[in-house]
Amino acid sequence: MGRLHVLVRGGSLPLPRPERYDPLTLPYATKREHTFPLLIGKALGAEVSVLCRRGMAIDSFADGLGLGIPDMIRSLEPDIFIACYGYSEVWQIRDITVIREHASEYLRLLMEASQTRPQMKVLILLLPMPGPSLRLRFPDIRARIGAFNEELLAGEFCCVAPSRKLHPDEQHFSNAGHREVASHLLSAIGTGEVVRISTNR
Repeated sequence: MGRLHVLVRGGSLPLPRPERYDPLTLPYATKREHTFPLLIGKALGAEVSVLCRRGMAIDSFADGLGLGIPDMIRSLEPDIFIACYGYSEVWQIRDITVIREHASEYLRLLMEASQTRPQMKVLILLLPMPGPSLRLRFPDIRARIGAFNEELLAGEFCCVAPSRKLHPDEQHFSNAGHREVASHLLSAIGTGEVVRISTNR
């Protein structure tokens, strides 16, 4: 049996934040090796593909690697597919109905992926609520994120709770947040192992 392969696809949540400071050790920066995809890979001894892009929209997610989701799955043959898309939709779209429609399309695409490779485990990371100053700037953001997450929870895939431990930007995971997300995902994958790294941030 070959090495386990984990595919992570989505927006900015799995990426170092802020990217322009990586790998510098500023107090609000996250190194790539401290992000939850790499922590999961280390814990499982797995190969990890991180196909993420900041501000990814639904058409980009659906595009896969240029040939669509099914071809992406057939090409990469992941054993575990972790999807964490959606922030750009709830930040740029104000209409709750449209946000729910995008979440439904997201679920449809994941169903297409799972049918392409039935033995693959599909996990969805829900979106974290932003910090207080951002909620003051965007008073309806909780309703928008809530609507997106509710739609995903109504689907048939395993949804994993995000961490509330965020960087000072109040929307991306801190190092502690990435560790917590990795722990949640590993539990969902089927191991109780908690990932620990040496960092005081």
